[in-house]
Amino acid sequence: MRLFLTTTLLLGAALSSFAVTADGKHKIVLIAGKPSHPPRMHEFNAGVQLLAGCLKNVKDLDVKYVLNGWPQDESIFEGADAIVFYMDGGTKHEVLQDGGKRLAKVDEWVKKGLSIGCLHYGVTVDPPENGGEQFKRWIGGHYEEKFSCNPLWEPNFVQFPEHPITRGVKPFQIKDEWYFNIRFTDGFSADAIVEKDGVKFTPILVAKPSDAVRNGPYVFPAGPYPHIQAMKGRQEAMMWALERPDGGRGLGFTGGHFHDNWGNDEFRKIVLNGLVWLAKLDVPAEGVASTVTKDQIELNLDPKPQKKKADAAPAPANPAPAKAGAVNKNTPPKLGAVQPAAGGAQPPQQQPPQPPAGPGAIIIFNNGNQPRNVVTPTTPTRFAVRGVGASLEADATIIDAKKKKDEKKDEAKK
Repeated sequence: MRLFLTTTLLLGAALSSFAVTADGKHKIVLIAGKPSHPPRMHEFNAGVQLLAGCLKNVKDLDVKYVLNGWPQDESIFEGADAIVFYMDGGTKHEVLQDGGKRLAKVDEWVKKGLSIGCLHYGVTVDPPENGGEQFKRWIGGHYEEKFSCNPLWEPNFVQFPEHPITRGVKPFQIKDEWYFNIRFTDGFSADAIVEKDGVKFTPILVAKPSDAVRNGPYVFPAGPYPHIQAMKGRQEAMMWALERPDGGRGLGFTGGHFHDNWGNDEFRKIVLNGLVWLAKLDVPAEGVASTVTKDQIELNLDPKPQKKKADAAPAPANPAPAKAGAVNKNTPPKLGAVQPAAGGAQPPQQQPPQPPAGPGAIIIFNNGNQPRNVVTPTTPTRFAVRGVGASLEADATIIDAKKKKDEKKDEAKK
């Protein structure tokens, strides 16, 4: 079933009904959080653009993405089969803002069959009373502060369950801030596929942390936690899938801390497969094919203060990503030639480098590669708007929804 937003929803009211999109495609909306963490970490804006580009030519899939948080124009959700949150979580989670209104709104959508995916920090709620029960129903579990833990480690994923998300994925090992000891719904764990009360839970990425990993330190708090140490030898799930009786699906993925990891073919493929599955489409037999170059990894990074070389993110293998370290925000990243991907899927369109759009900016792929509307942001110093015509290379519509305080300032100037 597809999500349909009425005029009342656009004004902030509750969801009222469903409808199919005009073109009959399955629609997924990827929402990136606001910039956070040092360079090359939590690159939510760059990450969703890279993923959207890799998914762009998947048959019957309509991909939209939102930059810098919750969209102020909620019409972007109209007709959606799935919404994915790749953003800071905990008290900063975009779903948990607005005094609980967003949480209640998404919960109503889910009850009508909307699929929900959460990537990395986006799986976290804090405190658990603020959204924990909803996340368990939506995706099967969540990260809970001081119950779950977040060490930097390098699990070796060698066995995968029989599931559309694992199609074409080969064993891989990669360093990331892989959260584990997730607060799953009772009865769910890394040990087995479970069907309970009409819900099917499948652990997708499973590995066994070493004793040294359990002993810490963790990223924050450093730990160690006695209950984590007491579970030595236990397998943990870092990615999982949920099938709900309402017809919707859920997806949790705890990796995604280091932006350069999107350069790893298997890491990227299993997430792309998960997004296609989440949107209720068939995953190709060999998985979603994509190619990402080192130069494409450099595109759309958030402007952040430079980080010391010693603290730079690790460089994953396959393919070798761009050099770890900070990107000089005064030096445009290199533009590489877009390489066609096998199986029809293609990487992001080549486009001029730019800082992210303002809060709530919506990027909408426009079929036919024809630019439509470019609305100038209220904060041009943060976002260099590309000109119309030859300089506008990406087939996108850029809408920057002004904040209320900016509108007041503009009115005052008039």
